[in-house]
Amino acid sequence: MKKTLLLSVFLFSCGSVAAAPSAEPKSNFITKSQVRDKAKMLAEKKLEAKSSAGKKKSSPEIPSKAEIESGSILYDKEQDVITFEDKVSMSYQGKKLSANKVVYNRAARLITAEEGVELQGATGNNFVAEKMTVDDELKQGTLEKVRATMKDGSVIKSEQLKILDKDKYLLKSSSYSPCKPCSDGTYLWSIASDKILYDEQSGRVTYTDATMKVFDHTVGWTPYISHPTPYAKSKSGLLSPSFGRSSLYGNYLTVPYYWQPYEYMDFTIAPTMMSEDGLMLQLEHRQKFYSGDYLFRTSGIYTDRFDSLGNKLANKGKDYRGHIEGEGKFDLENLIGKYWSFDFKGKRVSDDTYLQRYNLGYEDYLTSVGSIKKIEGRNLFQASAVTFQGLRLNDDPATTPLVFPTIDYRKTYALDTKVKSRLDTIGNALVLRRKSGAQSTRAIAGIDWNGEYLSQNGHMFNFSLLNRVDHFIVDNQPVGGQTFNGNVSRYIPQGSVEWNYPLYNSLLGHGVIIDPVVMGVVSPYGQNDQRIPVEDSQNIEIFDYNLFQPSHISGYDLVENGPRVNYGLRTIINDTWLGDVSTLMGQTYRTKKDKTFSALSGMDDYLSDYVGRLSVEGNKHFNSTYGVRVDKNDSKIRRSEWSIFSSFDPITVNTTYTFVDNSLTAPERQELLGDVRYKIDESWAISARARRNLNNDNNNGWVNAGSSIEWGNECLTTAFGIDREFTRDRDIKPDTRFMFWVNLANLGN
Repeated sequence: MKKTLLLSVFLFSCGSVAAAPSAEPKSNFITKSQVRDKAKMLAEKKLEAKSSAGKKKSSPEIPSKAEIESGSILYDKEQDVITFEDKVSMSYQGKKLSANKVVYNRAARLITAEEGVELQGATGNNFVAEKMTVDDELKQGTLEKVRATMKDGSVIKSEQLKILDKDKYLLKSSSYSPCKPCSDGTYLWSIASDKILYDEQSGRVTYTDATMKVFDHTVGWTPYISHPTPYAKSKSGLLSPSFGRSSLYGNYLTVPYYWQPYEYMDFTIAPTMMSEDGLMLQLEHRQKFYSGDYLFRTSGIYTDRFDSLGNKLANKGKDYRGHIEGEGKFDLENLIGKYWSFDFKGKRVSDDTYLQRYNLGYEDYLTSVGSIKKIEGRNLFQASAVTFQGLRLNDDPATTPLVFPTIDYRKTYALDTKVKSRLDTIGNALVLRRKSGAQSTRAIAGIDWNGEYLSQNGHMFNFSLLNRVDHFIVDNQPVGGQTFNGNVSRYIPQGSVEWNYPLYNSLLGHGVIIDPVVMGVVSPYGQNDQRIPVEDSQNIEIFDYNLFQPSHISGYDLVENGPRVNYGLRTIINDTWLGDVSTLMGQTYRTKKDKTFSALSGMDDYLSDYVGRLSVEGNKHFNSTYGVRVDKNDSKIRRSEWSIFSSFDPITVNTTYTFVDNSLTAPERQELLGDVRYKIDESWAISARARRNLNNDNNNGWVNAGSSIEWGNECLTTAFGIDREFTRDRDIKPDTRFMFWVNLANLGN
């Protein structure tokens, strides 16, 4: 009958094994009870050795203990060798060695394992080998004909593996693959190498004389290649390439390179070779500091010139085209004081169509802003500089403004009154310059009191009293066919009271809140002077998002005049499956028509158009928002916006619909934007996206469309896509792009 012996001893401690007592049998095989006696004796010897201060020790003391299970133990006293046989299991400091036979040479402090050798590392790396020789701490050694399964699931096969240090291995005649084996034992892809250095401490895997294989068929060779280990932090190296074809610039190939010279600094350099336009370089640089971080991107190409129809101009030389963009934020506490910071975000381009041509952006204009600010609760000081760059055909750089500086200030004081209230002191200053057209300098100061009151019956009141003084210095402002240069001042008093009365009840198991809202606002007429340039109060319109605002006009240049009342009804229904279903509907009434508002705004009469909103939020599978503006006279929809997100496995849908009536814009605008993704199974997925102008007959209204198919598993992700751009803009013609992208696990991702 097989014996299973458990030996838990300080096996790797200093000193030698004590001699057996005279009553011990001469056989080298010992019983379970004798093993326990030996364990006890060894432990006592160790304690004696510790307490004997002046005694000489034969080897360094190792404080940890090993636990060994074995069917039998053979001890050779002359050679000081212990042989464990029959399902041996040895555990030490989180590492576990299993084999059918283990020989421990105490003098050499070496362990030799044979027959079904398996070593489980403390960090999750496992090794199966025919033979293994390691030191008695399982730190260093050699394995023969080994198969290593790393903690991420990747597999290394090797004729010989040397354990150099903790999670550092040198392998000879080896192959590496992060893929699961196929039914025939091959791998989707693998790297075979004469020598592999796998070093998790430095986070790199390095190959010498490496061959790339797909299903065991050689597809490439390199004398040297290196990539990060699966759990390493970011490391320098090549990233996944992409290639494709564009009808604008021909075949292209992009091979990015990631470089990290320091832990908190990196660069990504991405050269793109195009068969028609030549070489384009893209660079991204990121850096973190103790006080903040920044990111910069730039790109450039030296290419042929084009005419307004997108045709190359022969023998007309070449032009440099490119762009730069960046953003960053820094804490200035050590330089200025607590709560101070600096941030910037900007983008500039060499010409109007460069970004769109090379698929780097589709903006109509670019905005660059730099700000220094102090934010402490509700208190704010902010000084900014703002520049713009228009990219549309009719944009004139001479009329594009430069705003420097623009200053905003707010200081809040909590007041000890019968109602909860606060007093805000506000300020704004702006200097706006342009080469041609109106210029202005603005200074604003005011006091804004806000109070809240909740009655015992649940009626909620919000009060506001604003007193503001504006002063403008104006140049080149057209007024009545003439140009005005001079100073304009105005005083703006405004008061408002908002009442709402939220009512709660339960209906069919759903919580329901009905909240009627009425807001009355009082201010004088005649506050808008034609001598004041209107720069920051554009696109005036009533909609669901500004119905219950004291002023429906954004910015400072224009002011909403006269007494008016905003009223409506808000509801919320809480559903455990849908989430929060909320609605809003309302309207504005004013005692006198205000010429400030045109018919486009929906507020040019005594009664405004109706506005409403229906939204479903708080559900991870479905969210939807519908906003609408309805003409008060004929009930026609003047504007609507509808967005839907739906994710019910395996389909995910994102859709946005926008409608603007032709009474607001000429011609009427209807646009549909959407994308859908269908997950076929664990590996395959397809997606499609499109944007369409429903009022444009050109190309049936299509703006762009595209689709892609993706496949991926644990070791390979690849995608193929087709995109079509239907728009024309100077040198940009309708473009069809084919794109292919591949990513090998642990290589360039």
